[in-house]
Amino acid sequence: MPVHGAEARALSPATRWALAALVAAAVVLSSVAVSWAGSVTIRYAFWGNPTALGVEEQILAAFHAQHPDIRVEPVVMPISDYRQGLLTLIAGGQAPDVMRIDSLYLYEFVDRGALLDVTDLIERDEVPLERYYQVGLEEVVVNGRYYGLPWGTAPYYLFVNVQMFRDAGLALPEWDWKWEDFVAAARRLSGGSGLNRRYGYGMQYLGPEWLSFVWSGGGDIFDPSGTRFTLHEPAAVQRIQEVADLVQQGVITPPGQFPNPDAVTRWMVSNRLAMHLSGAGGILQLQQFPDFEFEAMPYPGGVQERSTVVKSNAISISATSPNVEAAWTFVKFLRAPGMPGEELYVRARRVPPSVMDAQLWALYADPNKSPRRIAEVTQAISEGFGRRLPLRPGWGDVESLVLPELEAVALGEKTARQALEALAPRAQQILDSTM
Repeated sequence: MPVHGAEARALSPATRWALAALVAAAVVLSSVAVSWAGSVTIRYAFWGNPTALGVEEQILAAFHAQHPDIRVEPVVMPISDYRQGLLTLIAGGQAPDVMRIDSLYLYEFVDRGALLDVTDLIERDEVPLERYYQVGLEEVVVNGRYYGLPWGTAPYYLFVNVQMFRDAGLALPEWDWKWEDFVAAARRLSGGSGLNRRYGYGMQYLGPEWLSFVWSGGGDIFDPSGTRFTLHEPAAVQRIQEVADLVQQGVITPPGQFPNPDAVTRWMVSNRLAMHLSGAGGILQLQQFPDFEFEAMPYPGGVQERSTVVKSNAISISATSPNVEAAWTFVKFLRAPGMPGEELYVRARRVPPSVMDAQLWALYADPNKSPRRIAEVTQAISEGFGRRLPLRPGWGDVESLVLPELEAVALGEKTARQALEALAPRAQQILDSTM
């Protein structure tokens, strides 16, 4: 995971030196990775494997063919070091012209003044923003201004095992189903013992799952202004305790049940797991089992209908780039609707479509296999059931504080009220210190 907030400030001198060395290596790599006699050179930073660029290499070749006057040098770092690596480059006056930014820390980079406001460029070139999934588009906006174009927008879907629903005599849920419907189905789908143990829902103890359930109950992690921690308030506490009770009752899997994502897949395709959370990459994983039937749908609603987390990233331009027009030309090639980058990424199955286009979805996921309505449900989530994370500076630190406590609640070691009331002052302190 990227290093966040307090963790970054606590890095030892040796670790800082190692990260600086890593960044230097990435820069050296970038200088020899592409040989091009362009009149303008820009650098593009992204996470990945520095020794195997994959589709990024194809994209750069396609861009250079269209724009021989612009040379793009890749600056590649492992995702585990990417955030801190970018900060090191920026602090050293070596910010890449174009940067992929995880939405988890977009606000932090904007607060640092590291990203260029591209609102006027979008308006000047009439980029068709209406073609993006709007929930994902929101993640590149800070205070009403655009700081990049979306990359890799997708919901955290609820995947449903069709055979298990059929065997239990249950109809598949409607997309506007409620928390009570989810609980009733999960109870009916769970049971058995030993190798025949079945669970209604496979909890992976990730932030999006907890928030989806909390949202449906009318709670949230922050207030609307993002300045006050609210996960310890009654609506959130009640829903978190209800989830924990279902864990104790054997309806939802306990912490540690799935040591890795492959374990979730094995349980699902062996008809021992009826529902679980997954991103779009999970579609490709399950489609490897041609006879397995599954559907993707929104998370159950309730007090709030928008309970399905939608996550995106951004392709942004450095605020200090001396070649803004060249950088913007490259960003549009990568991300603007109708430009080559989107189709190249989708064909390579690197990321799902960030724009509403059923043909692109047919390139990403085999349309002859489950799920049959992925383009339709993704659009429905964007328009009516989806909601972005309440991102702001300090988000990563708060999440790192909360998730272990929620696992303890699920294990029955604490009640939701005990755990959340105890951590609330520390969470609020993080918010106060990162305003």
